[in-house]
Amino acid sequence: MRRVDRSPALAFPRIAAVLTVAMPVMAMLAACNRAPEPGALKEIRMRGELRVVTINSPTTYYLGTHGAEGLEFGLAQAKARNNAEAIKEIESIAPYPGGKPVTRERIIIARKWPQFYGGLSAYRETSPYFFDAPLLSPEYDFNDRQAIDKGNVFTLGRIMPEFLAVDYTGVRSFPIPVVMFMGRHDYTTPSEPTAKWLEQVKAPYKRGIWFEHSAHMIPWEEPGKTLMSLVQYVRPLAGDANDAER
Repeated sequence: MRRVDRSPALAFPRIAAVLTVAMPVMAMLAACNRAPEPGALKEIRMRGELRVVTINSPTTYYLGTHGAEGLEFGLAQAKARNNAEAIKEIESIAPYPGGKPVTRERIIIARKWPQFYGGLSAYRETSPYFFDAPLLSPEYDFNDRQAIDKGNVFTLGRIMPEFLAVDYTGVRSFPIPVVMFMGRHDYTTPSEPTAKWLEQVKAPYKRGIWFEHSAHMIPWEEPGKTLMSLVQYVRPLAGDANDAER
């Protein structure tokens, strides 16, 4: 199995909600460890779905406006597929972030399995087109490729304290145009909190563009729409700025 613990970006703080959700049969949450009674299991199979009520917590599985969100998306997928390794790793950091320090190791676990179940590249368990891309470059030798991972680790260690102090949830106005590209299947940095923030912020111009067949790797997953969105929504803003300077 390819390691999927490398993440190009970090997430905005997420806002949890208490919701009743319908999931495919056999999908479970951590709180649902007790097996259903035989009669209940028969009823669930006949109905074709498992109905779950969760509590409000940092790891809540819930349905946002545009779909499932939260760390427990990965846990629910793991339980549905009886992935013992994933279940053990995810439960080892619960509750997340909880009262424990947010470390690189905990972040990796929190993202590893949601990414494995399509949260990094939509509909894919792995993303070799991205992580193996340096192998195609004649400019990179073995040491250069190894330095990419080392550089990621080095950078994260230096920016982590400042990053954890950043919180945009209270920002209500922004002095420049805001354009957000959001992957519908992104469980690496879920897009729902971004969409909610965009709705409430005031800016000279703002627009959210949803990429329905992308997770976190939008430029590679939907390159055509990425290009046209830049041309249609971002390029005119650059033109307006140039006109104002003249």
